[in-house]
Amino acid sequence: MGTRADFYLGRGQKAKWLGSIGFDGYPDGPPSLLIRAKTESSFLAAIERLKRREDYTSPEEGWPWPWKDSSTSDYAYAWDEGVVWVTSCGCGWIAVPRDKIGQLNTRRLHKLLDESLERGQKIIDFPLMTPPNDPLARKGAPLVFFER
Repeated sequence: MGTRADFYLGRGQKAKWLGSIGFDGYPDGPPSLLIRAKTESSFLAAIERLKRREDYTSPEEGWPWPWKDSSTSDYAYAWDEGVVWVTSCGCGWIAVPRDKIGQLNTRRLHKLLDESLERGQKIIDFPLMTPPNDPLARKGAPLVFFER
């Protein structure tokens, strides 16, 4: 079973989906290049490197998951407001502080996410990635897993 990750410019309903990977999407895996980004252009350059992977899916190929948005993906990464943001399963965004770039690993991220949930940070919104008439777009729709 892979650790899925989705990548965005911006956050919220109007974020632009840049692509996804199906394996090793945890913060100290290949997305560590994204976490180290100090500018939007370096964030996008890291996405370009990820595009070489066999498990990378581009927006032109369509949404790769059998769920409706990134709230079910293991991780999502975004460039917004001049910093990199990370979330796991849609449980609140964590901004990667510039002085901590390169120090955020999977264990530390989950500690920060747990702390944000304890403070009452709400589950976040992502752009809907399935067509409105798709059964997955219905709240509570069952998930069907398949290999592509």
